[in-house]
Amino acid sequence: MIRKIKALGLVLIAVFAMSAVVASAASATAGTLTTFPTSTVVATGEQIGEHVFTLTDHPVEGGFANVKCKKAIFDGVGTNKDDDTTLTVTPTYSECKAFGLNATIDHNGCNYVFHTGTTTGLGGWHVVATVVCPVGKSIVITASTCEVSVGNQELTTNEVTNAGFAEPETAMDLHLHTNIKEIKYTVLKDGIGCPLSGTGSFSKGDYVGTSTLKAHDALTLKPVGITLHD
Repeated sequence: MIRKIKALGLVLIAVFAMSAVVASAASATAGTLTTFPTSTVVATGEQIGEHVFTLTDHPVEGGFANVKCKKAIFDGVGTNKDDDTTLTVTPTYSECKAFGLNATIDHNGCNYVFHTGTTTGLGGWHVVATVVCPVGKSIVITASTCEVSVGNQELTTNEVTNAGFAEPETAMDLHLHTNIKEIKYTVLKDGIGCPLSGTGSFSKGDYVGTSTLKAHDALTLKPVGITLHD
């Protein structure tokens, strides 16, 4: 039996992935995410190619300070309830470079919450993503004498598209396309050798990249068909 849940989306962020306003939509009806056959799914996301978080408040030689990770993984769980409109995922980042230096990214209990979107009119659906952290916590990027944090906030713009056409009992993937502007962040440390332009709060972070969303049965972990549609 085909199970339906409201459209959910996955980002990154890598890292940071995530809005006060959803871009204008061609339809006021949210899409639905169909999985077959299961009632509870484990959703996993992995980046495709390079994801880049750029701090456009901080010009450096050859451009702007940025953060790049070779691996970004996102894990979450969804159900088949008709009123499900969100998906919470936990990010894990590895093999990262920040501002030209080896870096670590600690999520410190922060998650990304993705909310149901409406159609873009171009074969995809908008997804609103929110960074949600425990009280007093934030995502922290550390690179030598540099330290940058990203805390609670809503972000735009994300779009989810189907990676192909699904037949019953056949698994397929979704793609999350992230192009976020005006991410708020705080430079906590700017020591000797750090190329940033001083400590303080800033609001011109940009994040771009694409991730693949897969679904698996929560009990057997076997691949599950997943498709987004009207």
